[in-house]
Amino acid sequence: MPGLELFHRVSEPDSAEARRRVLALGLEGRVAFRNVEFPSHRDALAARGGGDTPALWDGARLHAGAAAVLAALAAAAAEERGAATRSAPLRPAPAALADAGGAPRLVPTSLHSADEPDLGPRGAYDRVADTRSGAAPARPHDRTYRICEEVCLGEGADRACMTYVPFARRFRGRPACLR
Repeated sequence: MPGLELFHRVSEPDSAEARRRVLALGLEGRVAFRNVEFPSHRDALAARGGGDTPALWDGARLHAGAAAVLAALAAAAAEERGAATRSAPLRPAPAALADAGGAPRLVPTSLHSADEPDLGPRGAYDRVADTRSGAAPARPHDRTYRICEEVCLGEGADRACMTYVPFARRFRGRPACLR
């Protein structure tokens, strides 16, 4: 699995939450911490199209902002857990972290519209990460999403959203919402 780079600032609360989540999810062996107070790390973040922290580079995409970083970390933990063994439980986040009021409890990490080809027998589903446990189960549904539609879960401070773009359009013929 590719390495991850977490761009952060030591004194920033959202960055601190992202660093704690790396440890809570057991990802310390996969994540390189890049303090952007160092010019070389700040330049590396800028080269990947970013500037604000926290930000997580996964080798192909920059996830910027606390909610996006926490969701990407949860997805990486679920992916690693699935690659290592299907039954290995993820270490739960410390109670203090879960109760800090930081990230929403549930964050969408992948969306699949009911009209997508090749969904297979299980049909359309969305994957939703639990930021407390790291679990990211598939949630079957029958909704048809429009390209660039914002799909949200929760309300208020617990609201988390993701923009739907079919996989085939993420890198070629990119819609305006990805430019």
